[in-house]
Amino acid sequence: MRIVVKGSDANINLVIPTSLLCSGIAVRLIVGHCMEKKDKQSYEQVKAMAKELNRFRKKHRGWVLVEVESEGEKVLIKL
Repeated sequence: MRIVVKGSDANINLVIPTSLLCSGIAVRLIVGHCMEKKDKQSYEQVKAMAKELNRFRKKHRGWVLVEVESEGEKVLIKL
């Protein structure tokens, strides 16, 4: 996963391995955060969503998840 933030002052380019986001530890952290926020997300639902995201990444490398532009600033999140 690549996160690019282009601003008038500086540019930020972060590369985060998608496999790290879809790991068992990350899934447990997401479920724990959802429980704190009173969301109804079970471990099985989050695990299935992470597995599907990983599968989708393999088929559609470089797919744009989010692209936001405002006054001189741009945010881009790609798989």
